[in-house]
Amino acid sequence: MSKMILSPINKNIRSNSNRDYQEQKQRVNEGKLQYCWDDTAKNMAREGEFFGFVFNGTMVRIHQIMGVKSPAHRLPSWHENVGQGDRNVLELSDQLIEIPWLQWIAMGGSNKCQGTSHYLLDNRPELASFLNRLVTMENISL
Repeated sequence: MSKMILSPINKNIRSNSNRDYQEQKQRVNEGKLQYCWDDTAKNMAREGEFFGFVFNGTMVRIHQIMGVKSPAHRLPSWHENVGQGDRNVLELSDQLIEIPWLQWIAMGGSNKCQGTSHYLLDNRPELASFLNRLVTMENISL
């Protein structure tokens, strides 16, 4: 994998990202549904790539993109996210791992994430190697 998608979750519980993230956790816990989230503005995410929910300064929760659907599959509750109605919907795996912030930084992870964006792994060999081993569960340790 040469890239992943990162999306920050705001600490403010009234923010769209925090509210939507809590909704996803509830959907998964109560209804056995998959996590889903917006793609980036350019809709370039691909099945098999990694996705990280970024809690700046705290942790990154890693998932894998299991499917990419058209904007027609957006959740009704997402209508309030003005300007994002043309984004594809990413179907995500269950959480693969939670990486504490200092570990994330030590592996070459971004020290701040603002807005859902592509994150290139080409210049971050330690992080890329860790994520690729994560899928096969080979020698994983934090």
